[in-house]
Amino acid sequence: MKTVFAAAMLAFLAACVPVGNSNTARDRTVPMASQVDATAVRLSGDWVVRTSYSETARPGERLRLRRGQGGALWLDDIALPARGQGRFGGAGGSPEWWVLWLDADNRTAAIGTPGGEFGWIMDRKARGGMDRIRAAKEIMQWSGYDMARATE
Repeated sequence: MKTVFAAAMLAFLAACVPVGNSNTARDRTVPMASQVDATAVRLSGDWVVRTSYSETARPGERLRLRRGQGGALWLDDIALPARGQGRFGGAGGSPEWWVLWLDADNRTAAIGTPGGEFGWIMDRKARGGMDRIRAAKEIMQWSGYDMARATE
């Protein structure tokens, strides 16, 4: 009887342990996909971080992305080589940026990494577009990002 009780307690405690790495913004056991038609051309221009899941990009921070040779994306002096299918970067040990979602008019984007090192939602404007922001949040959550870590 004690063995059955002990086994039941171990199973209960195991269920209480968070899945994935608690040092990341995302549960890495959740499958994640990038948007295949997200290109440097579509992402080029000025953006405002609206929601962040890490300290890498903070809400209100302005980003200027520009396209480079071979479909690369540049953020200031940081080159993010094109990896295809909505994926950039990953050179020199840095995590790849995955475009999890980009609306049809290139106004709102959800950016993340498979390892969950960072993630954010950016928009062309600092205000408005709440329907798109809400959709991006749903995509982030569906991709394993912890909504409790989101800051706006």
